[in-house]
Amino acid sequence: MNLKSQKYILLASLVILLVCLCICHFTFSYYSRLESDDYTFLAYLRDKGFFGTIKFIYFSWEGAFGVLLISLLKIKFALLFNSLIIHNIACALITFFSLFYFVKTILSNYLNVNEKHYALILSVLVYSNLYYNGLAINDTWYWLCGSVYFFMPPVLLYFAAILIENKNKYLILLAYLYFFIYGASRFNYAVILLSVLGILFLYHWFRKKVFNKILFALCIVVLAALIIYVIAPGNYIRRNEELKKVLSLGDYIIGPVKMCFWFIYRFILLKLHFHLIFLIPAFFVGSLLKENIEKILPSKQSRLKAITWIIVFCIFCIYMQSLSMFIAKGTQMPRTLEMVSIITVLCMLAIFMIIGSGLKTRKILLATSVIGLAAGSLFLLRRIYICYPVIKKYSIAVDERHRTIENAIRNFSSDTLVLKKLPPASWLHSGELNKRAGPNPMNNIFLEEYYRPKFALDIED
Repeated sequence: MNLKSQKYILLASLVILLVCLCICHFTFSYYSRLESDDYTFLAYLRDKGFFGTIKFIYFSWEGAFGVLLISLLKIKFALLFNSLIIHNIACALITFFSLFYFVKTILSNYLNVNEKHYALILSVLVYSNLYYNGLAINDTWYWLCGSVYFFMPPVLLYFAAILIENKNKYLILLAYLYFFIYGASRFNYAVILLSVLGILFLYHWFRKKVFNKILFALCIVVLAALIIYVIAPGNYIRRNEELKKVLSLGDYIIGPVKMCFWFIYRFILLKLHFHLIFLIPAFFVGSLLKENIEKILPSKQSRLKAITWIIVFCIFCIYMQSLSMFIAKGTQMPRTLEMVSIITVLCMLAIFMIIGSGLKTRKILLATSVIGLAAGSLFLLRRIYICYPVIKKYSIAVDERHRTIENAIRNFSSDTLVLKKLPPASWLHSGELNKRAGPNPMNNIFLEEYYRPKFALDIED
């Protein structure tokens, strides 16, 4: 079997996997509904306008002003189509193509590989792995593809990394803007990026004796964004109790190390079989690009050294993620670990490609790749089969709840409207209003803020 035929077989397997991914995206996007606090944003948009809403949230909720701009547009789409299908599919496409161009730029600049199909293959592998196999397996799809807050930062980083390589000054300025918005999106995201940029800058300055102006400017841009994020009054209003915690020096030393081990166990070791299913074709791609890899890593020692540094870089990012969560005293939620999940998957992909470049059994690698991709496709189809009836039932219940409230606003005359409890939401983010003790029977008042009924809302026991 010649090389061209081997490529076609791998691409055919990837097409099947992509079709399964598209079915997942379309199905779950169609049945997605706004989450509970989106209705508060709708009320703010109605009362305060677009920029008034951003200002209000910055001063009363949190400092992530950049991604909030796009989050508000998401809500507008949802109102038009009564679901998030347009928004979620757009997010998925933007995420995939930004990842594709990011991988293509790396292959072109560092391995001198200009064929687009290699970037396509690797992008599908990474995207599939993240889609099915993120840190919180039930939330990965929502946080990566359904929430602007968590899908937009990596997209910005991909595009920024691509543009910064460009010699056009306007595109470089656009890259600075992307880095700025990224730095103001999440505390832990900014800390990781600032650490990496800082180390690269110091390496060029002390080791290569070069004052890298671009790296220095990027450090300043990300630091400025981080400061704007940190000083937002909303952070301290929203997380007042957590920020009052007093942590000892030992907590800051031991805590991040424990969290590193927890992440490595939970995301890498516990799911290693899933990672292998979706990333094993990287060994085959590495064998195809053997000559290109050997030009920069000519010996086994150099390849081993490269793998070691990739592992060190990955562990460093995991540690900085963990440390940032302790500095913020737990105010950075576990779902923000998705960014370091992406870094980990990219590092694993690079390691598998380097190992594959030293293997000679190409036909065996192709066979295992096809088997792995077929298994991945079956896993995705199984997920659709299991989750479809659950999310369909949930979305129908959400729509029925809103019809009930809207009808009650026109015809209801009692003091309290009792709503049916929402069914489980599978991996969709639930918008349930949970009961609590006290005069206000709701855990949140999102629907009341949006609808402003003349009666109280309650949930049935």
